[in-house]
Amino acid sequence: MTSITSIEGDFTAKISLEPDFSTPDFIQVFEDIHGFHHFSASENSNEPDDSRTIYFTMKPGITNGKHIYPAGIHEMYFIDYKDHTRIRAKIISGECTVNFDHQIKRFTMSFHTCLKNIIDNREIDILGSFDLTQRSTNRTT
Repeated sequence: MTSITSIEGDFTAKISLEPDFSTPDFIQVFEDIHGFHHFSASENSNEPDDSRTIYFTMKPGITNGKHIYPAGIHEMYFIDYKDHTRIRAKIISGECTVNFDHQIKRFTMSFHTCLKNIIDNREIDILGSFDLTQRSTNRTT
């Protein structure tokens, strides 16, 4: 028997100086062996080498409610590939409100963060939210 996990829900963001981020092509949610929760969403453009990703790790044992960085969010990155150039920005400030229900594997978070581009120090403001549920189905092979 094989267990297959799928993710259902929404992940949206308004990114300064960028088009809005909505209906990602790929969403990933998992908890690692150290208790960090990982959330990522990626979208591809019509160009073969262009894509954007928002990636979070949340601190182990995070409680529901509002958190001001560095509480709550362990890491956050915005990665933008355009014309064979990678722009990578890392969180420098922000806040989030989380509501994680581990019993039913539903993860809801709103966030407003400021990230700094690692290459040119440009600041990027991101306002967004996600409401994601993990679903597992068993298949016999």
